[in-house]
Amino acid sequence: MKKAVFLFSAFLLFVIWIGEHRSFYCVGNDECITVWKRIGGICFIIPGKYYGIFKPSGTYIQTSNDNSLIVLYFITKFPKTIIIWGDSYKIIKASKNVYTFIDFRKQEGKFKRIIYGPGAKKIGDLKKGVYILGLDIFGNLAFDKNGKEL
Repeated sequence: MKKAVFLFSAFLLFVIWIGEHRSFYCVGNDECITVWKRIGGICFIIPGKYYGIFKPSGTYIQTSNDNSLIVLYFITKFPKTIIIWGDSYKIIKASKNVYTFIDFRKQEGKFKRIIYGPGAKKIGDLKKGVYILGLDIFGNLAFDKNGKEL
C-alpha cells in the first residue's frame, strides 16, 4: 500500500512538473521574478525565485498564460516595490505582504517623473537606479530596457 501511495505521489508531481512551466528572470539590481504558468491558463508573477507547489502566500500578480505584455519597473530607492504596467492582470494581496505592487496607470504622471529622465524618448531611457523587465508570458520571453531578450 505504501509503495502504491508513493508511486501515485511521484506520478502526480511529474504530471504537475510537465504541465506547468516556471521561468526565473533577474534584473540589474539583483531583483528576481518567477513567472509560473499553471495548468488551467493561469499565470502567477511572483517576486523572487519561487519553487513552491501551491499558490504563493505573499503578494503576487495573476494573469493569463496568453498575456503578451506586462512591464515591471524596479527602482532602487523604493526597495520591495514593483511598478506594473500592462493589460489583463490583477494584483493579489496576501497576508504575507513583503512586496508592494503599484499600478503604473493609476499614477502615470508621478511615475513617469520617477522612472524616466527629462527628454526621454524611448522606453529604455530610464533614470539611474531604475530597472525594467518586459514579459511576454505567451511566448515565454523576457526583455530588458534595450529590448534584449533575457
